[in-house]
This record gives sequence, C-alpha cells and structure tokens, in this order.
Amino acid sequence: MTHYDALVIGAGPAGIAAAIELSLAGWEVLLIDKAGFPRGKVCGGFVGPENKAILAEYGLLDALERRGAKYVTHLQISAANNISVRVPIYFNGRPDYGLGISRSAMDELLLAKALDIGVNFEGGITAQHMVHRGGHSTFTLVGRDGRAPAEASATHVIYANGGAVKGKSPASRLYGASCLFDSIGDSGADVIMHFLDQGHAGINRFEDGSVNVCYVIKDALFRRFKGDFDQVWRHMLGANRNLYRQMKNARPLTRWHGTFVDMDRPLRFFDGHAFYTGDASAVIHPVAGGGITLALSGGILLGSLLGRHHPEDVFRAAEAEAYAKAFRRRFAWPLRASRMIGAAGHTAPVANSVIRLLKWREAHLHQLFDIFHQPAVLQA
Repeated sequence: MTHYDALVIGAGPAGIAAAIELSLAGWEVLLIDKAGFPRGKVCGGFVGPENKAILAEYGLLDALERRGAKYVTHLQISAANNISVRVPIYFNGRPDYGLGISRSAMDELLLAKALDIGVNFEGGITAQHMVHRGGHSTFTLVGRDGRAPAEASATHVIYANGGAVKGKSPASRLYGASCLFDSIGDSGADVIMHFLDQGHAGINRFEDGSVNVCYVIKDALFRRFKGDFDQVWRHMLGANRNLYRQMKNARPLTRWHGTFVDMDRPLRFFDGHAFYTGDASAVIHPVAGGGITLALSGGILLGSLLGRHHPEDVFRAAEAEAYAKAFRRRFAWPLRASRMIGAAGHTAPVANSVIRLLKWREAHLHQLFDIFHQPAVLQA
C-alpha cells in the first residue's frame, strides 16, 4: 500500500495551489481528479488582476500570456432596461488588467507547475471507501478507464472538489451554463455582464480567440424552462437588448454545458478528519467574478499553514482554527457582499436602478470591483 503525506481531491486552482504549497514544504502529495486532463469547466474564465501576483510567484504569468490569455482592461455591465456602463479596470487605485483564459488552459499550466515540483497526479481517478483511523486515512483509488483499483493511505486528506458539501434548499440553487461562440459585436478588451430578471450572462474572450458566454440563473428560471439550456438562452436574448445586439450574429462552436451551485452551503474548513478548500469550503456568488481568487488564495492559505509542520506533527484542530480565521479575515466580507450584489443583480427592477446610478457614479463601480478583487494571498 502506497502512503502519502497528503491526498488532495480535486485538481482545480484550489487543489493544485494547496498541492504546490505542500510539495514545496517537502510533503509527498497525491493530487487526483475524477476527470482526465485537459478538461473544460463551466467558468467565466476571468482571472482578476490580483491573481497575477500568484501566477508570477509560480512562474506562470508569462506562460499564460504566451498561451494567448487575453488582456481584460475594461468592465462593462448592462441592465434589462437598456442602460449600460463601461469603466476601466482599476486595482490598488491604478488602471490595471485581468486575463481571459479557459479553465482547461489555466488548470493545465497550473498542473504542469505542480508536476514539475514533484506532486503526484492521477486523472480519471476517484478515492472510494475512505476510512479514517489512527491519524491516517485509507482509501481505494478507482479509475474510470478500467484499471485495477489500488489501495493507498494518507496522513491528511484535503477536499478541493467543490462537491463535498451540498446545500439544503433547492430555492437557493443557481444554475450555470457555458458555450463558446466564434465572434461577437465589438467589445474591445472587455469582460461584460448583462443582467436580467433572475439571472445574468457574462462574456469574455479566451486564448484561442473564441468567445466564452457563461450565464447564471436562479432555480425558478431553470425550472420554468425545464432545464433546457438553449431555451433559457433564447429567453435571455429577448430579455436584455444589449445582450441581443451583441450576440445576434454570433455562431456557437460548442453545445451548452451546465452545472449548479448551492448558495446556502455553510462555510466548511475541517470535519474532524479532512480539510476543505476552494468551492468545497465556500461559495462566492458568480456575479462577483471572484471564484478563481477564492480558489487560489484558499488553496495557498491551507497548503502553507499545513506545510509549516512535518506531516506527522500537524495538530489538525489548531491548524483548522488558524485556517478558518485567516480565510474569514480575507473573504468574509466579499462572500457576504457577493450575495447581496447577486440578489440585487438578479432582480430586474433593482438592477435597473443600480446600473442607472452607476452610469453617473462610475467611482461606485470601481469600489464594488475592489471588494472582490483585493490583493492576493501569497502565504498564510
């Protein structure tokens, strides 16, 4: 039976960041993901300017830009009443830029970094029959490709797979879907958000020149159209004229791919046996555009805290408390604010009024952006 210092379940930004930090600290890490790589994800693909410090620290910022990541210099939002506003992206009080890149490309480069420093990775694998006993966890690695199951163990287990905690109320559930298009009306170097009642659509350019459209809707709207993503999209085009004008000549390159997220999931950092990070620990409302920030920073926080110790010397309860405290200090306000902004943005009369105000008070939009795009966490 192979033994690891840590098993990290989920090879998204949070899981890879945690694995990198632990490996840099000398831990033997096994990182697994149920999907094979490369793989796409339903995601807006916006990397906020605050994350460039992390990517540079990992030596990946230049690699992402060489891969073709698009500079995003402006934020554009529109309401169902045809009002729109466009402002330059600011960070730390100065004009800056984010990046537009697919999750398949970003996660592939992050994973390459992890492999380069010695992280063990298995794709198309799940960990089943998990048993926690005597300070260690045993499990069976089961492959989706028919390979023979393998027994393994780890001193620590980290869930970074986003699906470890489910909410209780379907009414709080948001559904997301993404599709790539060939082109759209001129948008410059913008990330664009179009709001309508019970949802919004985000538009961002990817490294291959395609245009990623990712929409998020409330449970009631999803049920109204019986889960048909194409029908939902046609409804959205009719509900926001700016969105229609921008997309009317666009040709889809892929089918819609969907997912869901429960917004009433409680914060979760440790369950007495395993740690949680990324979407498995907390969910920020998609309207904030801060999902990648939360994932990278959360993974770095947890990995760097645990990595301060020899794997056998970690006092889990104390480190879990320190992790929860540091996480809340950084993300408690953005998480609360995202829910308030999300509720307002998905209520058409409110969104219409707010965007009308922002058109004449652009500084307020910069202030909202600052809430969700604060300086990155580079260590605990």
